[in-house]
Amino acid sequence: MITTFLATSAVALGLSAVFAVDPIVINKTTVPYFVEFKGYNGSLITKMLRDRIRTIARDAQALRGESVLSYFAEGESALSALAGEFKIGGILNALQDLSSLHAYSLACSIVDQGDDYKFTVKGETATGQLFSISVDGTRDIPTLVNNMAERFIARVDPYILSIYYLRKEYESGNFEKALPIIEHSIRVLPVDRKPWVLNLRGRVFHRQGDYDSAIMKYREALALDPDFVPSMARWGLALIAKGDRERGLAKLHEALDKPSSHRYPIFFQVLGDLLATQGQDDEARDIYVRGLRKNASNAGLQTSLAALYLRHNQFKPALNLLQKAATQQPTDPRVNSLLPQALAGRVALSLP
Repeated sequence: MITTFLATSAVALGLSAVFAVDPIVINKTTVPYFVEFKGYNGSLITKMLRDRIRTIARDAQALRGESVLSYFAEGESALSALAGEFKIGGILNALQDLSSLHAYSLACSIVDQGDDYKFTVKGETATGQLFSISVDGTRDIPTLVNNMAERFIARVDPYILSIYYLRKEYESGNFEKALPIIEHSIRVLPVDRKPWVLNLRGRVFHRQGDYDSAIMKYREALALDPDFVPSMARWGLALIAKGDRERGLAKLHEALDKPSSHRYPIFFQVLGDLLATQGQDDEARDIYVRGLRKNASNAGLQTSLAALYLRHNQFKPALNLLQKAATQQPTDPRVNSLLPQALAGRVALSLP
């Protein structure tokens, strides 16, 4: 069981002055017997932590160039070097490292409960709030590891945690975790990184149905970087959501005309899908093909173009595209639903 207590930033600042000169230090560096007995040794904790950081970064699916952690999916050596920031020799060392990820440590204690240990860490979060985490026994070590990983990323690159929480909470529309870290990222990230988090703030407004506020955030991002494709494209989507389809489509086309548009195949797919939904099949095909010229192996574009071909009973090119998409996304439900149609149509054409 894990419990978390948060206090206001003002209280945190007051306590900071008191405790900063008298940090809590753990002298014991051995792993408690019962922790070791249950298999949680130092090397395992280190591996769990690195794996969790890797998972969070990959789940965020940040594009290369968005973040200092964005190369996780492509550079395992870079991941190991970064995750290796944790010099962990055991559980207690891990607690010390967790404390070091905050502005200061209020307390870090271990209570012997007879057959197990209770770990408690108190400190200040990257966003200036007080926290207290209590982990009851070794059964909750994975929970502690997850907390460490998230707090580590919050300090190293809060944008990664912002997009991770946003994608987890987007369906529900309850951005309890995403909003604080997004706002924190807007405050602390350098100017050249701000467009990314302003774009996320706009997406939150969009999800909440506040399209005007979303557009305002996208325009703030574009004021910092006039060629920032994601905010220009999402500005177009917000206009369409407001009912201004003509201006929205024009804004999407404008975004895809930017030199860096090849980095964002998703917007070629989005625009193509919008056109296909309205029966503008020729225009949709042109957008898909244009996107595939820039990203020949993009499974999303391959699947959307295949669906368009199936609509016109062009089974051979559809099957070719879907087979390519299936090698990259074998569990994608859309690919798996379209592939049998393409196969059946191709077989029917070959019959006498």
